[in-house]
Amino acid sequence: MEDVSSRGKNQLYLIGGDRVYQANVALHIPGEPGYTPHWNVNIVHTAEGKTLEDILDSPYLSEHYPEALFDDAVNILKAREDGLIIIEKPGIVVLCPIISEEGAEAPGNNELSELFPPFPETF
Repeated sequence: MEDVSSRGKNQLYLIGGDRVYQANVALHIPGEPGYTPHWNVNIVHTAEGKTLEDILDSPYLSEHYPEALFDDAVNILKAREDGLIIIEKPGIVVLCPIISEEGAEAPGNNELSELFPPFPETF
């Protein structure tokens, strides 16, 4: 199922496993046709029988590696077509608009702490 809801037409790719510092990868960003702040969540995993080295040797690797394994949704989809990764679709839609750094720092917005409380033992 490509879209899990009528609102979630945009795709957000989360890189699974222990990919430290890997940012989420969005299919559409503000200003592009197809952008919506409602995202279908997709989790990217290395395909069975493939290794991280296979991805590193592919043409789909981010130019910003090791900070990011992928930085383009098109490369994620091509890596899937080539059998390097699989994409899990847990059926979750999130509302997460993207705003510019300038907008986030506009007068009237209070800078928030980057420190988060510990996760509870149970959810």
